[in-house]
Amino acid sequence: MFDTAEIEIKCPKCGTKAKKTIGWLKTHNSMVCRCGTTIQFDKSKFTGPLKKVEKSLDDLKRSFKRLENR
Repeated sequence: MFDTAEIEIKCPKCGTKAKKTIGWLKTHNSMVCRCGTTIQFDKSKFTGPLKKVEKSLDDLKRSFKRLENR
């Protein structure tokens, strides 16, 4: 659901900013900045919370459908 949302990643060495989608981040463990620095990702910092948000939205959608069917 949120795979097309973009996150800005800042290089810790040179400060260059790059935008990557959540979908891209889910499938990659690192990226190389223009300055040559490899930036590692800790996916657990966003995949766990993201799954909780997606589950909550699915629950909300089911609740709305039940209300419509009454």
